[in-house]
Amino acid sequence: MPVLLLLFLSSPSWATASAVPRGPVPVKAEAFPGRSGRELPDPPYNFKKRPVPAEVRSALELLGHRFDEKSGLILGPEGAPLSVGQYEAFQQPFNFKKGLIKASERSDLIAYGYRFDEENGQISLPAPRQNQHLTRLALEEFRRYIFLLNRQLILERLQNFLAQYDPNKPLPFAALDQARALARAQKGALPPALEQALAGAQPIAGPLRAAAFEAYLASTRYWDGAQDKLRNLPYSMPVMPEGAPRPAPPVFYDDLERALSAALGEAAIAHLSQNKEGLALLSRFKGAGGKIQLPPFLILKIDPLAGATYNYANKSMIFNMEYVLNGITAGLPDEERQRLRRELDTPAKLARHLLEHPEARQAFFKRYDAQIMHELTHA
Repeated sequence: MPVLLLLFLSSPSWATASAVPRGPVPVKAEAFPGRSGRELPDPPYNFKKRPVPAEVRSALELLGHRFDEKSGLILGPEGAPLSVGQYEAFQQPFNFKKGLIKASERSDLIAYGYRFDEENGQISLPAPRQNQHLTRLALEEFRRYIFLLNRQLILERLQNFLAQYDPNKPLPFAALDQARALARAQKGALPPALEQALAGAQPIAGPLRAAAFEAYLASTRYWDGAQDKLRNLPYSMPVMPEGAPRPAPPVFYDDLERALSAALGEAAIAHLSQNKEGLALLSRFKGAGGKIQLPPFLILKIDPLAGATYNYANKSMIFNMEYVLNGITAGLPDEERQRLRRELDTPAKLARHLLEHPEARQAFFKRYDAQIMHELTHA
């Protein structure tokens, strides 16, 4: 089972919620000039005349499109053919300054190694493919992957949770509330019949659990049968040979992130060593020879509701850039504080400032030491 533990199911208290799936990006049909100079309607895309790369086909199929071998048309989830304009729009880089992307989706993408360019609005692929950008199709593929993963985790937990109650008695109200909360965490995760059963006044535990278990088995069969599409997630993960384990997402995007992580690690050790609670926590990170080895530290723009989160996928700690800015500017005169916030408006600019000003690193750890210690307990 792939693991994305920034999801709501296993997040620390500061962590973000899971991404919400979206359907294919709606693209307005455009007109293409004909040889006569007249405007012709946007024609259907024919993959027999214009071959589709394997990774694009895999992504479209994951999103519910079907390739009709007889006609050469790409049929959408509702049966309408994909047009040339829609196909080409899918291949364009997604611009998060123009298109909608949820804060939780940003956090999920960052967890997998993507980075957001705050200046041009594009999303760079994980290292070592930083010079490539996430397309609209790739984003929809990623959203679908997150949805499938969330669905599998929800159904697994739901049927295990219901198994502890007497199958012949109504589910206790408190347990029913917990089951409903689990179902609400991901819209569309439960089959309609199971959603309806959970909405009942006080359903019998046995039939409810049986329905949850059947839905879980169906999700598992889909997951197992779609491994060719899910295991590589072509736009975001390195292609792996059959049977090879999926590698962890890369931690660092560039040398600047790597240098900042080292500096923050040293500052964290120095700060936490000043009291017995901090020393006790640091003792858990002693490696060979007694050297303390903290997880990597990153400072990025993530969900504004999250101050920091521990990324189980690659064992790193991600601090919210806004929280760091608050920490290093607290107590400064208002004019200076506003100036710094204007100047340090991207993660890269903030990283350079922290590297050049050790007192800023100390100010951050001093202000948020309790929260930092909390997140380190998840490491």
